[in-house]
Amino acid sequence: MTHYTSETALNIAQVLSGESLKLLFPDPASDPRMPDIVIQPTFGTIYADADSGFIEEHGGFTEEDTHVPLVLALPSFQQQDVKTPVRTAQIAPTILQELELDPESLEAVRKEMTRTLPGIPASRDK
Repeated sequence: MTHYTSETALNIAQVLSGESLKLLFPDPASDPRMPDIVIQPTFGTIYADADSGFIEEHGGFTEEDTHVPLVLALPSFQQQDVKTPVRTAQIAPTILQELELDPESLEAVRKEMTRTLPGIPASRDK
């Protein structure tokens, strides 16, 4: 196995840890759900296992990874453009809301106080 010492050879754009990581996430010393280190790959990098062909790609913090369009369609929706910034974490509670299930039943929604997507009235309000 070859060991690389160069971030360039591994397509690493940035390594976040310690104080730089605390600017984006709560302190991992006080919140065990938070990462101790984040490695931001160079944009466009996809990691694959040469033997199995298994590919990993989870996105990152680049503009192209964090600002993506989201299109929703339901028969009851009226066409509208909502320009409010949202997080992908808001999708799951919104789906639960549309299924007339309680989004607060998700532990992460409760702990992180995740709101549903804006511009979508609760099913019971329609």
